[in-house]
Amino acid sequence: MRDSNVQPHHDERLELLRRWQEQGEEEALDGLLRLEMPELKSRLRGKGRTIVTSPGSVSDVAQEAVLRILQVGELPRFASPKAFSAYLWRTAWRLLLDRLRLRRAPPVSIDSGSSERVIRALEKSRGESPAERDEAQTQIAFVLTLMPPPDRRILELRYFREMSFRQIGVELGLDPDTARGRLSRAKLRLAKKLKEWRQILS
Repeated sequence: MRDSNVQPHHDERLELLRRWQEQGEEEALDGLLRLEMPELKSRLRGKGRTIVTSPGSVSDVAQEAVLRILQVGELPRFASPKAFSAYLWRTAWRLLLDRLRLRRAPPVSIDSGSSERVIRALEKSRGESPAERDEAQTQIAFVLTLMPPPDRRILELRYFREMSFRQIGVELGLDPDTARGRLSRAKLRLAKKLKEWRQILS
């Protein structure tokens, strides 16, 4: 009975890992990380009982570990999902130890003004407390890192650099209506990805 539960789970990770590493498929990496994140958080809670002060700090460390990995220029090849899990774990554990030594807050990769504009664009900000807005900002920073580069680019131009659709069109070689449509699709994909990740990151 146990094998029938474990094997499909392992096969799914193996297929996602293969698609990511061999074909550069970002959605496969996204799916792999969504499977890995709950286990990473659980392991951090278990192994870091004397270090972790709150459930929030576990999520922060797990998110930062994934962001660190995504920002590496060229990742090593992973022979198996288990090897990828081990790499992710080592990164998270080092961050947890660093945090204990340095007592520093996790870095936020986007400023509050930019995240406010994204939150407003997604209509997620009504009635949220400052703590909820801070959490939303961190989640947006995390999820943007997982977006395909064309989506990240147009979101950055509109909400971080506050360009008009005409300016975006000039920058990307598009007419303003095409730029508007592309932004609309990128926002929908961002909102979908945020919804998928929100439960895991909370």
